[in-house]
Amino acid sequence: MSGEKKKKSFRKEYLNDFQKNDSGKYVYSGEHRTYEGGAERWRKVMIILWICLAVPAALLIVIGCISGSGLTGNILIILPYALELIALFIVIWKMVRLTYGGMKLRKYVYESTVLHIPVYASVAAAIAAIAFAGIIVSLIIGTFSGSIAGIVLYILTQAALAAGSLVIIRLVKSMKWS
Repeated sequence: MSGEKKKKSFRKEYLNDFQKNDSGKYVYSGEHRTYEGGAERWRKVMIILWICLAVPAALLIVIGCISGSGLTGNILIILPYALELIALFIVIWKMVRLTYGGMKLRKYVYESTVLHIPVYASVAAAIAAIAFAGIIVSLIIGTFSGSIAGIVLYILTQAALAAGSLVIIRLVKSMKWS
């Protein structure tokens, strides 16, 4: 070592945008991104996005709590269900950050929310399609242990998650930022 301090490789680049002010507190001095659609449009978009997340999330929780939905002991159904929960949790977390940030986002928040929400929503939609295929395969090979009502609820949940994810992708991609 030549006495030089090595910069930690895991340090986030955006931390360089925080500077100490006169009182010794850190203040963000980096770039911002501003939503161009106006306050009324922002409110409408956020309501639609949250509804598109809340309905599938509630249905996923419900089918996880109902033993007749066939989630017991069937890997073709349990694995996609677990992956859906993870993907949906990530989208919800990013939506919380987006909502909390408001119409004017710090650059790093913009990059981790607006740019990533469509990616994770796409993953959620793809997993919903896989889950739908899993229940069909499970029905064909006879390993599904749930009731007919459970099958219907499971399929409706997958449809709601896929449709909600597609709406989220479209809305977030259509949002104009400067």
